[in-house]
Amino acid sequence: MKTIWNKRSQVAQFGGANQGATWANEIQRLAGMSLDEVKMAAEANPSVSFFFYCRDGIYLDNYDKGEFSPGDAVLFSGAPWYGSAPQCDTYVVERIPRNILWMSEMPQITGGSANPNALRVNGTDDRDLKNLLDSVYTHVIVCSFHFRNNTDFTPLYNGFSAAEYRAPWRDFQFLKQGENYKTLMISLGGWNNECWKHMQGKEDEAARKLAEFVDAHGFDGIDLNFEGDGYGNNHDAHRAAMGKCAESLRDHLGDRIITISPIFGDEAAKQLGEIKNAREVISWVNVQLYYYQNYNNTTGGHHNSPMDYSDAVTKTGFPASRVVAGFALNGAQPENDVTDAGNTQRAQMNAAELANCEGYVRAMVRNNSDFGGVFLWRYLKTMQPQQPDGKMLRWDSAMKAAMQPQGQIV
Repeated sequence: MKTIWNKRSQVAQFGGANQGATWANEIQRLAGMSLDEVKMAAEANPSVSFFFYCRDGIYLDNYDKGEFSPGDAVLFSGAPWYGSAPQCDTYVVERIPRNILWMSEMPQITGGSANPNALRVNGTDDRDLKNLLDSVYTHVIVCSFHFRNNTDFTPLYNGFSAAEYRAPWRDFQFLKQGENYKTLMISLGGWNNECWKHMQGKEDEAARKLAEFVDAHGFDGIDLNFEGDGYGNNHDAHRAAMGKCAESLRDHLGDRIITISPIFGDEAAKQLGEIKNAREVISWVNVQLYYYQNYNNTTGGHHNSPMDYSDAVTKTGFPASRVVAGFALNGAQPENDVTDAGNTQRAQMNAAELANCEGYVRAMVRNNSDFGGVFLWRYLKTMQPQQPDGKMLRWDSAMKAAMQPQGQIV
């Protein structure tokens, strides 16, 4: 699999001793090389987790690290801590297996506030920005974005424009550094969303505006979430629009991340079939496996459950390293909730349900040595306090442990 490098513009490794920043994890310095040559050198050493590359000359006098010329690079292991360096860009390796949080609730919005810049600072779970920073999620995908109509392709989130969300997008950048740094993405679409209808015949224009948003607000990529049955006879045409948008996004985003998130079944193959050179355009596939194993209680069979992961890999035609298994925390629709074994409408997931999901993931890892990871779609539901210590159950750390190869100590 081609290594994914997530770009951090105009920053280099910070040299101060505060906030955990250090050059003690420096591996190698390279001189006078192209960016592609540096990436090849970095990929040849599995210890490298990030590097910075100089587009112009820079003297890091404050860091006492010397002078660097255009084409120079420094390779590091460990975690990045960024300092401003307009002449440089930092590239961070994509973490696999992925431990993705799919956020449908912004961390900063509290108490039904209509102010999108109201910061959430006292949350008790991973919807609080500080808790999210400390979590072991590897990715955060903010959903869902949409378009206002077929003439304005400015990405909107919850009805607010990008300008109205300046502060949250700025604050999100803190998640991109430190020991538990995150890959940050946005998701376009959602159930019965009309964005695909709006972009028909204007896919490149829509893709360009999306890429501009990603660039302007420091995101690492975009997910295209095409799902729902509200399109009538135009369902296939809207899927085709999604495919053309993906192709244009690859042109506009370069080597940044583009994913799709189909519901399990034939939809993954249909969506990939609408994308020319899909294996080059799509970074990986997020497959929604939201239904519980006993969904079909009459026959004892199952439908669209975590047990379908191997079949999902086959249907995409991608290696397992590029297929992510989706779970849902969904208090509103328990019949769609793989984490709700009792199929009851409760507000929290309990320890037995979490253990059930861990078992599914361990089986996926046993059967797929190159397992691509998991994502959790959070919608309305939260984790239950754990007894006897009263702390909240932790999906992120439970999944990290479950995705370790057997016998490996976390």
